[in-house]
Amino acid sequence: MYSLDFSVVLDRFPELLWGCVGTLALALAGTVLALAIGLSGVLLRRSRIAAARAAVKVFVEIIRNTSFIPSFRRCKKSIELACV
Repeated sequence: MYSLDFSVVLDRFPELLWGCVGTLALALAGTVLALAIGLSGVLLRRSRIAAARAAVKVFVEIIRNTSFIPSFRRCKKSIELACV
């Protein structure tokens, strides 16, 4: 029969807890950064400046790794087929 030995884990428990705290801090910082980028993107997307709207559109297309034009063409073609 096997016996589990957790003495190594218990000996290093404070370091493990600090690792968890560090991971949670990084996750929170990433969430705040993503929220800031997203909100600024929304504000720029609604901007009157065409270059700002275009920059946000390009950024979103690159991050999504999808192209707007082919998906628009597919959507247009499916709408045309549905109307026939």
